[in-house]
Amino acid sequence: MAEASQTLTENPPEKPQVVNPLALKRPVADPKDYVVRVGNGWTIGDGTFDRVRESRKAKKDIPYPRPVEDARQAVHALSSLQLSAEAPITPATLDCVSHALWSYQPEVIRRSVWIAPPAGPELWSADEEMRDEMYRRMAEEKLAFNERGEYHFVGELKEQPIVLWPIWVEDRWGKDWVLIAWYAQKSDPSIERYDSVRSYSIYDPRRSARPNQDGEHVPLIQRGLRIMRRLEYFFQVGNFKMDGCKPSTGWISPMAPDEISSGERCFAAIKNLLQIITDSAIAEKDWEGFPVFPPLSRWVYPYATRMEMTGLAAYLAVATHQWNARIAIECLEPHLGYQVVVDGELRIFKPDALAPTRQIPDFTQANYFYPSQEQETTKDSEMDPEVEEA
Repeated sequence: MAEASQTLTENPPEKPQVVNPLALKRPVADPKDYVVRVGNGWTIGDGTFDRVRESRKAKKDIPYPRPVEDARQAVHALSSLQLSAEAPITPATLDCVSHALWSYQPEVIRRSVWIAPPAGPELWSADEEMRDEMYRRMAEEKLAFNERGEYHFVGELKEQPIVLWPIWVEDRWGKDWVLIAWYAQKSDPSIERYDSVRSYSIYDPRRSARPNQDGEHVPLIQRGLRIMRRLEYFFQVGNFKMDGCKPSTGWISPMAPDEISSGERCFAAIKNLLQIITDSAIAEKDWEGFPVFPPLSRWVYPYATRMEMTGLAAYLAVATHQWNARIAIECLEPHLGYQVVVDGELRIFKPDALAPTRQIPDFTQANYFYPSQEQETTKDSEMDPEVEEA
């Protein structure tokens, strides 16, 4: 979970290696999987570094990553971000770049904020049987601490007062990344455990598929209420205290109904919140002064955010090789296609799919709704139930 950021610190804290059943499943790299190959592209060089001679094939001449799993995750993030301008953000990618961003924050921020690893859709699903099955699996994983009888992952969530948790949500409105943020205090001042939740917010960039009478796509109230109920149930199972807790709507720049940019917007929200918390620390303001988490920036350009994420992944990949590597530009043949499975379907990306497909967006409206691009709004009889409730 925090392994991606450990390569960037001199003495990273060691944590027990346990399985987190909440994390989306992904393959684990093995040292035997590490192979240096020459691709079919052309690498551009300006003469700063000498090219490796083809005769240098001995194993001692090959930069070897430490650990391999960190390198695999960083390279996966770098590769997936370069597939297409609108390729979905994978859990490993969001985990990798978020913790890289966290690792570069001031020490006071790293002591106060924890970015939890991305969680799968089971806990937030509308299907209660799926949710109960996940909790049953958690109980069978034997991840409980002996002294407190709580899951190891839940214990990590109590180590810092502020937690930012990206979650993957799948329902009838779509498949999106949503950010949960909460602030907690110590229920017992003598114990370093922040288990008394004082406030929390849910930042969801998705808006209703159909506009309302005013021609605006509104927040998904039903989804927000469901996630809120699921989160409070998670707090209950995890022995969090919620006396006097103040939940609030997390206002975030919305995405267009046909847009797939929730991953970029989730990362932008994490960065925005880290900056707000940093500014509060500089001004020597206590976080308790925020009764709720504040609205975030009304402007996000997902394509620029993807470029920033790509840069973080690239530098992290270099770091996992003890800096015995450099970022290179590889030219590809325009007609080449790359087969990738997305949501169970085979898709083919060409190199120019990385080009931006949308114009730079304007500022979001003050109410954080998304304006409709249609000439006429939807009739009452055809309106989405979500819009009627809003």
